[in-house]
Amino acid sequence: MSDVAAPAGWYPANDGSQRQRWWDGVAWTEHYQHPFTTERVDLTAPEGARVYTPWIWVMLGVQVLQTIALLTIDWAEYMRLSLDASIQGQLAALTSQASLVSMLSGWGGLALLIGCAFLDWSALKREGIPRPFHAAWSILSPAVYVIGRAVVARRRAGRGIAVMWLEIAILVFGLVAAIWMIGVIFAVVFEFMPSLTA
Repeated sequence: MSDVAAPAGWYPANDGSQRQRWWDGVAWTEHYQHPFTTERVDLTAPEGARVYTPWIWVMLGVQVLQTIALLTIDWAEYMRLSLDASIQGQLAALTSQASLVSMLSGWGGLALLIGCAFLDWSALKREGIPRPFHAAWSILSPAVYVIGRAVVARRRAGRGIAVMWLEIAILVFGLVAAIWMIGVIFAVVFEFMPSLTA
């Protein structure tokens, strides 16, 4: 391009390739790009591709076990220990079954769920599912990964939505369990309320 009056912009490169090169209005720069294409990419999974890997079932099972583990805790006793202002009471609360189970099922479970999400995502790619929902979403929440993965699998393969409904059921189960635990905790706090204000 020798016309100095040409405005800055992307123009076909004169090297015989399909690339475009940036003209800054004065001279060619070293910036290249491939032209935008409007071709539709086929995102259909191959016939017979498995959309249910063992890892997605492990993820759902771990979430159920986490909720059940929290239901086995004596939250009333934990709250009584927590409301004890002495150092011995605070140490007892931190080393209680409730504290240990909460930490192990929370942090350990999350690490296991993120690992399973990565293995599930890798398995879907090996099955030929184009651009499966990325496992990194499991860091935000395993539920986000499971639901997103189900929607994308359904779009790509025409099946795979069952795990979404199971995940929603697990979330409802967890919500009911959380409401029950909050009720137990508030009952203990109100039991101790007169002694806390005295």
